[in-house]
Amino acid sequence: MATVPRKLVKPVPDNKTSLVTAGLGAVDTVLGSSRDSVVRSEEFAVAVALASRVRTGVAARAQHLSRKLWHTLNLPAATDVNRLLTQIGAVERQVRELSNALSDAQTREG
Repeated sequence: MATVPRKLVKPVPDNKTSLVTAGLGAVDTVLGSSRDSVVRSEEFAVAVALASRVRTGVAARAQHLSRKLWHTLNLPAATDVNRLLTQIGAVERQVRELSNALSDAQTREG
């Protein structure tokens, strides 16, 4: 087992939060350069990209299955509700624009 050089170990603080911070600081000092080389490697970038694609695919599949389940139960899925809310917002905008246009026309006439 590797030992931490004495000069890297800081004095033990009084409270637990500072103890954790000091511990993480010591670990960061010891592992910092090797961690940086791993994070900057092409293999790490490929692994992160792959993990991201897998996560996106799993989320899309879960959403599809959820939507299918809700529709099987003859209930609206979240995507249906969101589409309806968007349509309601568009209708409200049109009503507000028409109301403003009518108000402007009445002001000009009267």
